[in-house]
Amino acid sequence: VQAYEFLVQYEPRAKEIPGEIDRAGFYQVLGTLAFLSGRRDEYAKWFEKALELDPSNHLAMNDYAYALAEDGRELEKALRLIRRAIAIKSNIGAYHDTHGWVLYKLGRYEEALRELRIAVETAPDTADLRYHLAAVYVKLGKKDDALVELEKALVLQPGHEPSLKLRKELTGGGKE
Repeated sequence: VQAYEFLVQYEPRAKEIPGEIDRAGFYQVLGTLAFLSGRRDEYAKWFEKALELDPSNHLAMNDYAYALAEDGRELEKALRLIRRAIAIKSNIGAYHDTHGWVLYKLGRYEEALRELRIAVETAPDTADLRYHLAAVYVKLGKKDDALVELEKALVLQPGHEPSLKLRKELTGGGKE
């Protein structure tokens, strides 16, 4: 929150940043920080500005798509964004995670499963990816697989709230 507020005050001077690519990076960071600090009505304008300055900014595409997916908004746009990001840079697990999460939000669980498996293979030590994979397994009726992924997520990050919540739902209370 503080980082976002700090950077926003310098936004009017962003045009002083010499290169458009560097300016795009500034706006990408603003968009990501706006999303992470709960400024849900502000992140889109920053991501749009980043992509206007640098249409190949795959990080902005990924972060924008993820924010839209988390909010359940403009999911088809999120899908286009993340597919463009992967076309530019296909070996980043987080991008496959975003792709899978957008597909999950669209109710396309089999496709989501494929993407999330790629994400977990690429970055196996990330609790959020394991949680996303577990959520898809639940939708596909694979409770045991979901519980395995949740346990892995909780080993990686013991207090991971979404994993704790989903495990509790699946086990009817279970261990905390």
